[in-house]
Amino acid sequence: MPELELELTLAGADTREAAQLAALLERAAEPARFEVPAQEIEDALARARPARRRGALPRVAVGAAALAAAVLALVLVLPAGQQSVQARALAAFGGDDTVLHLREEVFSRIAGTERTQSRDVWYDPSRGRASWRETGEDGTLVAQTLVTPARFDRVVVFARVHLFGTSCGTIAAGCSQLLDPVSRYREALARANARPARTTFAGRTTYRLTLPLQDSLEQIVYVDAQTFLPRTIVWREHGVVVSMIDVADVERVTREDVPATAFARPRGGRPVSVAPAGKLLSTRRLTPAQAHRSFWLGPRGLESIVERRYAGGTATIAHYRTLDVWTYRRVVPPELLAPRLAESKTLVLGGVPATFFPFDGRAAVVRDGYPSVAVVGFAGKEELFDALGRVRLLR
Repeated sequence: MPELELELTLAGADTREAAQLAALLERAAEPARFEVPAQEIEDALARARPARRRGALPRVAVGAAALAAAVLALVLVLPAGQQSVQARALAAFGGDDTVLHLREEVFSRIAGTERTQSRDVWYDPSRGRASWRETGEDGTLVAQTLVTPARFDRVVVFARVHLFGTSCGTIAAGCSQLLDPVSRYREALARANARPARTTFAGRTTYRLTLPLQDSLEQIVYVDAQTFLPRTIVWREHGVVVSMIDVADVERVTREDVPATAFARPRGGRPVSVAPAGKLLSTRRLTPAQAHRSFWLGPRGLESIVERRYAGGTATIAHYRTLDVWTYRRVVPPELLAPRLAESKTLVLGGVPATFFPFDGRAAVVRDGYPSVAVVGFAGKEELFDALGRVRLLR
């Protein structure tokens, strides 16, 4: 075990002592050891994602001596220590006065379409706050988001709209586009019973954790073996890698050192208060002329246009054979209020974030704005994203 020998040597043991102690600890752990084919996933990711320079991770000081860290890391592969890895990974986020500053690269993939977003994130888990800026591949600001227990604010730059409400559960896709990947990892870590496996990822010693995200979607998280903070989060659907989050940098900040702007409400765009539409009151058919300022895919294949009137407002649906195109403004139809954590990926199309999520046996892609538009149907991601790219307003 060369890595352990090196750590023991750096801790002050001579070469012979380090080799003997490493061999002893390795024999003690042998009955519980199991191997993980991490290289297969790393190779697949290398083929799937664009090449980019990985930042230094993490900028967090290790308080324990190297010898204690080396012995502890080895002992944690034993069955009795498996829960300790999970507990330490959760504790690595810090206490009540600790705030995380993260920089992430979010890579999403659909057949024929690849997108990378950068995120600068401030995360305050003890107070339930998260704030981040999303930028596209060319560095252009795409969106700014602030989520607290009592309110959310999301400025979509290209759409020139500032969406806000009392709960992120009140908007289409639920909290999906308003949850940072690291916060989702932390929630799953707190409730799951993971089996950590010590392995090597991208040349560094890590623990590999497999945690559920939703039905058919799991997250594989590589946790740094020294700091127990996440390095890479892989989302895998039916065994296929669909998204990957590189945590390029992590900084733990005491609350008194957090900049005043870190959790400031984002500014810009037309303010639009978003709320659930409430109870359905009536429906009526519309002609294309009556449905002006609503989205559709054109007259070809159009079966009907229907206005749904709710207690809080209206929505218009253009029905096609396999797809429906929904248009709504200040109120979100209950049919589009997906369960929390239901989103499987977000891409930036035409400068605007578009969120895919499954619900009630169907799937939808939502583009927030004023008005907002959703394409819904029994279709795959590629077909839905393609349709969203073709919608246009009735004049």
